[in-house]
Amino acid sequence: MAYKRPSDNDKHRWVVDSYFESEWMAIECERSTLPVAVNLASLYEQILRQFLPVQAREEETLKEHIERANLIRAKQTELGKLQSQINKENQFNRKVELNKQYRSIKTEIEKLQ
Repeated sequence: MAYKRPSDNDKHRWVVDSYFESEWMAIECERSTLPVAVNLASLYEQILRQFLPVQAREEETLKEHIERANLIRAKQTELGKLQSQINKENQFNRKVELNKQYRSIKTEIEKLQ
């Protein structure tokens, strides 16, 4: 499912911002019913929030929730790159510095969740 937002340049156009997906479900699995909504915008928001990997905070808008999920995704990618650098590095002092960066990014991710 994709998050769509109005374009900054042209208010009549929509921009696909981020994609979110879930795991495949077996055909035998019990499906949940659609959430109750007054309009399509709130229905879309409720369904999209189910696909986000992090839980919404209290009083958090959909835009803020998606920005936080994207930030977590970017930090996790950065964490993966740092881990591969740590594995390739031979110098101990450089490895210690990379581990320090790794731990700081990991704590940032924990705060965001």
